[in-house]
Amino acid sequence: MKSAKSVKGVGRPLDPPSDRLGGKIRRARLKAKLSVERAAAKAGVPAPSWYAWERDYYMPRSRKVAAVARALGVSLDRLMG
Repeated sequence: MKSAKSVKGVGRPLDPPSDRLGGKIRRARLKAKLSVERAAAKAGVPAPSWYAWERDYYMPRSRKVAAVARALGVSLDRLMG
């Protein structure tokens, strides 16, 4: 049996599952070639909030999800679906 140190990925921060809202936001931001800071500014939200949303630490309010979609140039259905 392998020790915990030899298991790939243990001890490193993991990306959120891509099928959750945070993963969808992150993928759309990367596709739009925006930094977190630039995307957050376009959406009118603080960068720390954006970081938290991408990592699924907490969910943005519905009006903020709409602002995120506009900032990234994607539909609300694309983020929520």
